[in-house]
Amino acid sequence: MTKHPHDEFDDVDPYPPGRAGVHRAPTEAPGAKRTGLPWIVMLAVLALAVGVVSYFVLPQLGDEGGDPAADEDTAETEDEQEDADAEGDDEAEDGDAAAEDEDGESPSPEESPSPTDEDEDDEDTASDGESPVQVLNYQTSAEAAQNAQSQLEGAGYNVTNVTEWTYAATDAPVVFHPSGQGELAEEIASNLGIGSVVEDDRWSSIAVVVDEGFVD
Repeated sequence: MTKHPHDEFDDVDPYPPGRAGVHRAPTEAPGAKRTGLPWIVMLAVLALAVGVVSYFVLPQLGDEGGDPAADEDTAETEDEQEDADAEGDDEAEDGDAAAEDEDGESPSPEESPSPTDEDEDDEDTASDGESPVQVLNYQTSAEAAQNAQSQLEGAGYNVTNVTEWTYAATDAPVVFHPSGQGELAEEIASNLGIGSVVEDDRWSSIAVVVDEGFVD
């Protein structure tokens, strides 16, 4: 064995018994074992609880609360769909009515002619006891009705409406009148040279129907 020369480290006193390594942390008692099993179990239970809450509880809360914005959008969409369906039905009815007009079909005698709101308004506005008279142009130019209107107004009659005949076929020229106005209707027919006068309570006022014979 090699012997080294004496130095200052040889003068250090030896450690007393039981003092070796006092600068280190105390060691566990002999036979004790450290384990992380309790922490692992706690983490597993916590994770399981979080999963149960996320899967069962949160969806129910979401369904109960609902989304007001989404509900409002759904309601608006349903209202718009109903409005669109209603407009489509109205357009279909208008199209059917237009198709009937194009085919040349006219209301049956039972359905026409019927007094219009305009006729009733004109009757209400007649002044000084003048009875309203309307002129209808039957299958000819508008000049016929205009000429008849001029003749009637020149004779002092109260012409309140000039329009086209849009009802079922009839024999023209003719003067229609409601009950109680037969004498006035006969007078008007005589002034215009019309030989046919018909009482028809479907009219609310005297109606003079003229044809091409009134065209100059």
